[in-house]
Amino acid sequence: MKKIFLYFLATTAFLAACNKSDDGPKKDYVYNNDYGKMPGAPKLLFITIDGARGTAVQALRPLKLWEMRDSALYTWNGLSDTASAYGENWTTMLTGVRSAKSGVVGDDFSNADFSSFPTFFERLEAKKPGLRSAAFCSSPELLNEVIRNSATQNQSFASDLQTRDAAIAELGNADADVVFVQFNEVDKAGEQYGYDASVPQYAAAINTADQYVSDLMAAMQGRATYGDERWLVVVTSSRGGDYAIDPEDSDGTIFSNPLSNTFTMFFNTRFEASVVGRPENLRVPFEGKYIRLSGQPGQPTKPMVRAAVQDNGLYNIHNTDELTIEMKFKLNKDADGDYNYSYPPFLTKGDRYGSTPGWSFFRNGAKMQFWVGVTATNLSAQTVDVKDGDWHHLAGTIRYSNNSYYLSVYLDGELQNSSQISGYEPNANSSSPLRLGYNTTVFTDNTIDFSAADVRIWNTIVDDETIKTWAPRTYVNKSHKYFSHLIGYWSCLDGEGDQFKDATANHMDMTLEGPYAWTEFNDFSNYLYPVIPNQEKYVPNTVDIPFRIMEWFQVPIDNSWSLDGRSWPATFRDFPNYNQ
Repeated sequence: MKKIFLYFLATTAFLAACNKSDDGPKKDYVYNNDYGKMPGAPKLLFITIDGARGTAVQALRPLKLWEMRDSALYTWNGLSDTASAYGENWTTMLTGVRSAKSGVVGDDFSNADFSSFPTFFERLEAKKPGLRSAAFCSSPELLNEVIRNSATQNQSFASDLQTRDAAIAELGNADADVVFVQFNEVDKAGEQYGYDASVPQYAAAINTADQYVSDLMAAMQGRATYGDERWLVVVTSSRGGDYAIDPEDSDGTIFSNPLSNTFTMFFNTRFEASVVGRPENLRVPFEGKYIRLSGQPGQPTKPMVRAAVQDNGLYNIHNTDELTIEMKFKLNKDADGDYNYSYPPFLTKGDRYGSTPGWSFFRNGAKMQFWVGVTATNLSAQTVDVKDGDWHHLAGTIRYSNNSYYLSVYLDGELQNSSQISGYEPNANSSSPLRLGYNTTVFTDNTIDFSAADVRIWNTIVDDETIKTWAPRTYVNKSHKYFSHLIGYWSCLDGEGDQFKDATANHMDMTLEGPYAWTEFNDFSNYLYPVIPNQEKYVPNTVDIPFRIMEWFQVPIDNSWSLDGRSWPATFRDFPNYNQ
């Protein structure tokens, strides 16, 4: 009975400890969801783990960082400056301005302008005199060139372990306000073995750094005055690391550059979890300068504007017996005020309709049609109606095999129709130029009025799924599954000159004909996903950190500072999550 009673007391004590008032709202305590009105002195713990790629950290799920997500606004897809050098990235992270303003290029500090663009330590000191700050670095270059003596205490150490120990000691100082910690052994492991989660030495270094983060958090939360303080914890990496990734894992944007890939985490026990992913499939305007292709010869009121190139047979079907043609188009209304046109071709490799060899996209009333002419016959397939002035994607594939032709047409990434003929010799090649716009001797004399962009020709069959994936994109790059088969690419948005330039090694530039004019456009498409301008602004980046720190310390952002960063406000929960 005595043993049972003792067990009961021990269990009661344990449960009481686990359910102390810190796990929920404190009695008679008002929790305000405006950090500017939160009680307690603002404090900062700022940790950078150099060389830690955001996606690698995400893949490894290190214990402490993974736990901290529950009270953090964070991203695994942050971006550093594009420079590989740490000097430039450190400067951006601590000043909140990029190289063009700071004057630091690569590791060259000869033109550094820290008087105009000081570190956040200096800005805080100017606005909050007497604030104690300490910087502990594993890289002496960071301390000597960027931080200099801008913190109250400035020290560098020979190892991350020593750096951690110094920071823990500072966190035990009752006067500590700002504690900056830089670790570099993850970067050293990445440089020696490779910057990827699959590399054991690199993974081990990240997990060690994570343990150091846990140690620092424990020291911060173990302060005698912690309950009366308001701590912002920033954990980031000033730069990722160069690593050869699978081309299929790359979309060709800066987000696929391992060297620029960082992570950033803003933590406070009051923050609700909020992850910020990389921007994808955002409806942004499709913009640039295009040519309006229209008219026909001999019509003064409808002068012909088109483009052509003598391709010497490069875009014939029977070079490889396979061909895929893609383009973006935007129709303009005809004289009747609608979008119907009777059989005018608008992208053509051929001379006449019927059995004359060649291929063409043409307008068939309200439909788009893909046609291939073979000696003695032809085959074609058409899309559903397109009755608007929006941008659309059109694609056609043609394959010759075992005396048979197989043709398919796609609209906005979706297969529309297919056609097949059998029992024919390979006779679909044409000596005609490749023409974009009106073609004098094909089909009819009727005109068409449209603009084109993103024209692609491949000497293979691009599969249905890849066509669908890339159809809304207004560009193509090496991450495309069939990039090595791209034999012609014209953005048609050159913006100047008398040609549509071919971006492939074939340099089949199309020469413009007629009274053409480059016209600016800014069209919001219901279908396309154009290249997102200034993509880095959609995720928290190292350049944003000084801006966020100023806000935390309730220092108004002065426009004259010309900071390049932005605010990332968190959503507050009703009471702190003390379990972290």
